[in-house]
Amino acid sequence: MLRHALSRLVSFVALVVLSTAAAHAATAELDADKIKASLHTTYPEEDGFVDRALDLVEEGKLSAATVYSTFIWARGRSVHKFQHFKQGLLERAPSAAVREELLHGPPPPAPTPPLTLRQRVLDRIRSVFTILPSVRRLLR
Repeated sequence: MLRHALSRLVSFVALVVLSTAAAHAATAELDADKIKASLHTTYPEEDGFVDRALDLVEEGKLSAATVYSTFIWARGRSVHKFQHFKQGLLERAPSAAVREELLHGPPPPAPTPPLTLRQRVLDRIRSVFTILPSVRRLLR
């Protein structure tokens, strides 16, 4: 009984160590220039897509293993390697928001709401009071 429990524990630890090592290896292999050269990117838009994908990996929105395995798969295609990479990554993206960010970049920041009348009046009053000390000094 103890032998089975010990063998399961050893198997579990080995699985964790190997999966962690694979994740670190995948992260080490994600070099933008290497990916661009291997996929034969020719347009700035293609380079931007690769850069956005790697930025999403750094932000934690996309896994390094997903990008790396898609890169390996696309690199094995005979023609249109980048198009295979792009389509594969879009299909394997974890959410629609990540897919949208891959295609169009990060969403623009939310616009600031317009100031209310009260806020505008208070801002004017504050600006007048900030000018007063300097006016007092001039009059002395």
